[in-house]
Amino acid sequence: MEQAKPVKNPALKKAIKDARKEPNEENSVRLLNEVVKARLLIPVSMDKDPEYDEKLKEVVLEKDTRISFELIKAKNGELYYPVFTDGEEMLKCDIEKDQHSMIVNFDDLAAILLMPQSGIAGFSINPMSDNLCFRTEMVAAMKRDMEKAMLDCLVHDALARGLRALRGHYYPTAKNLPVKDFYDTMGFTLQSADEQGNKEYLLPLEAGRSDACRTIDIHRI
Repeated sequence: MEQAKPVKNPALKKAIKDARKEPNEENSVRLLNEVVKARLLIPVSMDKDPEYDEKLKEVVLEKDTRISFELIKAKNGELYYPVFTDGEEMLKCDIEKDQHSMIVNFDDLAAILLMPQSGIAGFSINPMSDNLCFRTEMVAAMKRDMEKAMLDCLVHDALARGLRALRGHYYPTAKNLPVKDFYDTMGFTLQSADEQGNKEYLLPLEAGRSDACRTIDIHRI
């Protein structure tokens, strides 16, 4: 098993620089796409020190380890999660010598911020240098754009295969709760629902989609 590569985000750092130098639509869209793709470092505190497993070649946490995310306070008193493009940026922050960090992506940050009553204003990328802030409201909007982009990709593939409609099912589980309104907000029509909350939706494809995403690109690997 290969050892995990150090977190580096040269494309994101360049996108931040370009968007600050020339704040146009093209650079803004590229910046958002790089943020969505990035692997970032977030400082955390743990009640049990992690151990390095020589066999697995990775750091493992002891069962029931409690993890808390560090926060920074803005001048107006609002709290943000600090995240970093690389270790060098993280060292610029006033952190403890034995401070741990975790690798997170945009989805991870969105899941934390969009929890009910989180009370956190957002996250800041490289707060000691770039200080690029994404407020929770913007994160929610970007999540919706990601969902639209994925649906656009699915619709494109379905049309290419000659399909006339997409059929979706919603099952009321705890895991599905965050996306309970997905089909309703994406243009699907409710076809049926039962007493348990199971729902079936339909999206006709003849007319295509009028609200296609314009800010997030999907790249197949």
